[in-house]
Amino acid sequence: MVDNLISYKSLLIPRCRFYPDWVYPIENTRKAWYYVYHKGVPKEVLKVALIGYARVSTQDQNLARQISALKQAGVSKIFEEKISGKNTNRPRLNSMLDYIRDDDTVVVLSLDRLGRNSDDLTKIIQSIKDRGATLEILNLPSFKGISDPNLRNLLTNVILELYKYIAQEERESIKERQRQGIEIAKAQGKYHGKIREYSLDSPNRTKRFLYKRAVALLAQRDMGADITMRGIARELGISTSTLYRIREYAKEDKAKLQSDGIKECPFWVLTS
Repeated sequence: MVDNLISYKSLLIPRCRFYPDWVYPIENTRKAWYYVYHKGVPKEVLKVALIGYARVSTQDQNLARQISALKQAGVSKIFEEKISGKNTNRPRLNSMLDYIRDDDTVVVLSLDRLGRNSDDLTKIIQSIKDRGATLEILNLPSFKGISDPNLRNLLTNVILELYKYIAQEERESIKERQRQGIEIAKAQGKYHGKIREYSLDSPNRTKRFLYKRAVALLAQRDMGADITMRGIARELGISTSTLYRIREYAKEDKAKLQSDGIKECPFWVLTS
């Protein structure tokens, strides 16, 4: 194998940008196969690239378990993302789809990492196929031992359709349980709406801090400080739309506290 690689030294590009861990005859697999069939390059120098995708829904969740499983499966290139599966505009997912090429294999720990909506899953899986790649789901049967490709594809598609249905049903079940819980809480007078992402009561310590700091800077701006909304957002590392949302939250909190007779409002002085 080493002799073969040396003899085709003029064609080899080490650490190709698509496949950083292997040596390929050229940076594109289509061209690589051209050299195999027309130039006599040994087929053994070509290897399938395993491209991983790992996702959790929130910033507080950990990707370590998924990444560990993907690496154990031989994946070297992993696209990581912390975003809800119901969001179809996922930057890292789109980057992964742009990255894959013919004969690559996309590897995920479970189908719901790609998405929970059946229609969205169908589109994503079709996008992978359209790029000439295949999909491997680690917690599902792979049917690699079946030699007949038609039977293997049939069984794989049946399993995928079944799990897409299960993922969709689970998502709908979660929404229904949430709705029922809200109705019960309302009846008992315990429901006060969804917990805001940025607030004094936010379960995320970082976002509690950002909320307090944002309100302080907004108050300074309202009292004449030479600072723009965009400047505040840039300093805090948040979007301008998020800052405007925090401002509305703070006004609501200030009004509520003042209606409760609290004169010294902890939200500083915000103009209406």
